[in-house]
Amino acid sequence: MLDTPTPPKRYGNAGNTVWADGHPAERLRQHQRDIAKAQRELDRERAKLEQQEKKLIMDITKSAKAG
Repeated sequence: MLDTPTPPKRYGNAGNTVWADGHPAERLRQHQRDIAKAQRELDRERAKLEQQEKKLIMDITKSAKAG
């Protein structure tokens, strides 16, 4: 048998539909917010790692000059 995806559950009549797990447009907005939040977190982490890298390079250079 082929597995066919089941359509989302809806309640109400055609003009007044209530989605069981949220309206698709609302879910899309939430997913977009989640993606933007994750992107900001990744950007912060990248900046933090770049700062650590700069500091480490400076420390290595300082130690190399000191002998």
